[in-house]
Amino acid sequence: MSKIIVSLIVALLLSANAGAQCGWFRTFDAANEAEVPYKIIDFENNYFVLLSATSNFPPTTRNAILKFDDQGDYLWRAAATYPIESWADVLFYFPKDFVIAKDSSMYFFSNSQSWDMEGVFLINKFDKNGNLLWYKTYGVSGKNFYSGFRGLCLASDSLGLVMTGNTESGDGDYIIYQIDSSGEIIWDHVTDVPVFGYVGNTTPTVRMPDNSYKTAYDNRVLLDYRDY
Repeated sequence: MSKIIVSLIVALLLSANAGAQCGWFRTFDAANEAEVPYKIIDFENNYFVLLSATSNFPPTTRNAILKFDDQGDYLWRAAATYPIESWADVLFYFPKDFVIAKDSSMYFFSNSQSWDMEGVFLINKFDKNGNLLWYKTYGVSGKNFYSGFRGLCLASDSLGLVMTGNTESGDGDYIIYQIDSSGEIIWDHVTDVPVFGYVGNTTPTVRMPDNSYKTAYDNRVLLDYRDY
């Protein structure tokens, strides 16, 4: 009898393992000249993908959030909107991150590379159906942001947003904004941090249980991004 029980257990384990390896595989072409997925979020049985995309025809930058169902079937595309008055001077807009709030709205975070708008914070907000609610730019007078930054997390109410970045002027300044769900600034700080030159590329931020915020940055004292 014990052998029968063991055999049944082994059979069930083998069946479970085979089932775990079975799933689906999808490919998707968003019809751009070049496109790279930056991030994927599993949210309410759907998949949301941050897409970095460019085209040879205006608009050159075509970043977007793509939504797929739990089987990988394409549902919709929410294209990022950029300030039309800046197109003549902007080379590219780089997608950096996106988050989904508790009301299912989405914040899309990117910044620009241009001759006179280097590193502007840009937020697109979409509703749960991918419709654009608003887009706004943020900046500090006299400060240029380094285009390699990335830092984004939800505020304590999970509706607003905290975003961080760094300057490229060599002064080691670090910038953090908190905005509410309508995009209005609640507070912003420019903080001097001990770095050699300027803050390095990776600047993630996270909200702690006490609603404080912690961030990591490369201080560029050692080469090859080995020190944080």
